[in-house]
Amino acid sequence: MVWNKTSSLYEYKFGGENWRQTENRPVHYKMEVYMKKYLLLFLLVVIAYGLYAQTTSNVIEASQLTKEYDENELRANNRYKNRILTITGEIRDIRQYLDGTYYIALSGHKQFMDVRVNVHSSQLNKLEKLNKGQKITISGNCYGIFFMDVVIRDSYILN
Repeated sequence: MVWNKTSSLYEYKFGGENWRQTENRPVHYKMEVYMKKYLLLFLLVVIAYGLYAQTTSNVIEASQLTKEYDENELRANNRYKNRILTITGEIRDIRQYLDGTYYIALSGHKQFMDVRVNVHSSQLNKLEKLNKGQKITISGNCYGIFFMDVVIRDSYILN
């Protein structure tokens, strides 16, 4: 075959105008197709697992969560840190940080150890309706312990 401007490099290298037919394709092209299929399958499995891990959450009482962090912080971090938790507890306080964001303090097992729930900005209308002493359920990402409080970030009020 002679190289001209309308010929592709692939046609020139491997000869013939029927290079798109399977039998004329080189082995490495077939391997590329299989590699792409396996890579796509692998990515789908990873994405599916990530979605599954995000939707599965641990359900726990606020007093139990603070008790576990108080007894053994390392074990509690391994169990809860960077995981979505669903927490039920009694509201001790509702406050605003200096940056304008709000948090709910849920009563822990000790007087000065609470679960500090940083409320997502989309939840402010639900936050207005809450009162101290009320029992609520929230869902959020556990950050771990900060000073004496267990911190839950990006939380949503479930009831």
